[in-house]
Amino acid sequence: MQCGGVTVNPGEIIFADRDDVVVMDKEEATKAIAKGEEIQIKEDIALKRIQNGARFNEICNINEHIENIKNGIPSKLKLTV
Repeated sequence: MQCGGVTVNPGEIIFADRDDVVVMDKEEATKAIAKGEEIQIKEDIALKRIQNGARFNEICNINEHIENIKNGIPSKLKLTV
């Protein structure tokens, strides 16, 4: 079966919006939802810290990230809350 041009098998879960369609099995969806909830908690903490006056470099690894990029070291910008 197809949904938005994506093959869907029995038992798979469909997530869609106006931009795209994602199909996952139950195990993948459970892991994605847990990861999304973990990210949301970190974002909520970061937002509260910003509202209380924290600067961007106080809620993430921006200084380390910039230094890594300058030195050609692979790096990802991350919240440090």
